[in-house]
Amino acid sequence: MASADEPTGTTLFPGSGAEQDPVQWWQNAKKAATAVISQAGVPPQKIAAVACDSQWSVVVPVAKNADPLMGAVHWLDTRGGKYNRQVAGGLPSIQG
Repeated sequence: MASADEPTGTTLFPGSGAEQDPVQWWQNAKKAATAVISQAGVPPQKIAAVACDSQWSVVVPVAKNADPLMGAVHWLDTRGGKYNRQVAGGLPSIQG
């Protein structure tokens, strides 16, 4: 029926950090939903389903009231790479 998207900035930090603002995600989701409802010309009470899509998975730690405790660590963030290698036992090796 309709679709919309909103741009979201990524903050890059020294040491290969990359985060996005989860509050901005929510604001953008609301903007996009408003635009889609307007474009579709369907009364909101007639909407039967909504689909949302994003890239990969991102963890956002939240407080008991669901407020984000920090920025969302983006998939571009490699600050934990050395720890991941320690947990995984080093880089993967393929025989053959």
